Amino acid sequence: MRVLGLANHSPDFISILLKKHFNVSPADVRFVGPSDILNKSSSKKFFVFLSSRALRINQATINSNKYRTKTGFVCDSPIALYDLDGIVPLDYFESENLHLDAFEITEVNKDRVNGPDTTIGHTRKKYAEVVQAKIESFTGILTQYMTFIYTMPSSSHQKPIKELACTWWASDETEDTLSERLASLVKGVPLSEKQQKRFFDLLLSPSALIYKAALSEVKDLESYDGEEFTSIAAKYGVSAYEMRYILSIRKMVANR
Repeated sequence: MRVLGLANHSPDFISILLKKHFNVSPADVRFVGPSDILNKSSSKKFFVFLSSRALRINQATINSNKYRTKTGFVCDSPIALYDLDGIVPLDYFESENLHLDAFEITEVNKDRVNGPDTTIGHTRKKYAEVVQAKIESFTGILTQYMTFIYTMPSSSHQKPIKELACTWWASDETEDTLSERLASLVKGVPLSEKQQKRFFDLLLSPSALIYKAALSEVKDLESYDGEEFTSIAAKYGVSAYEMRYILSIRKMVANR
């Protein structure tokens, strides 16, 4: 059996997809619930598993010769599907961006429906280890910047310096304007020459300026949760999470 994973579409959608694009009658589609046990052989050619558990308890059956050339779809969350070996993702993928954007949700890729059989396995993965690996390899701009912020007195320095950085990144202001704003800020929030240099090094680093370019494209979008926002983050190779955080600080300052 060839098994495809779905994290963004319903079981009903699959039935409609098969009928509309592959001329498959609904009568030839078997829906398999979490406690359903499949027969050792079946005349059905298409199976929709309503959860990863429904697939796992039938693992030996669907890997048998009797189920060769059949097609299965399993509906669950990306993290649940991540524990299944041999699944062909149909509407999601594991992000290659080493930020904390673990999975990307997409439209259905119909070209993947047809293909060779897969062998299904189940390995309980420790997702905390996946998250830890991403954190350790994290190269976004906020990690280093917040480390810098937390070396300062919290009551007087952290908030205004964080707000200055985020509002400048999310603006079309020039480096000269940033210098002027910092000069004004340090009158009330003293920073040493070394701290000011570190501030500029972080805000004007190549990575930070890539974020600034990406933020310039997304800051006026109606929604920061839509596909367009995610696509722009992917285009620049930056973290959508970090951009949303920066924009939330900008919005908070603007609404005062």
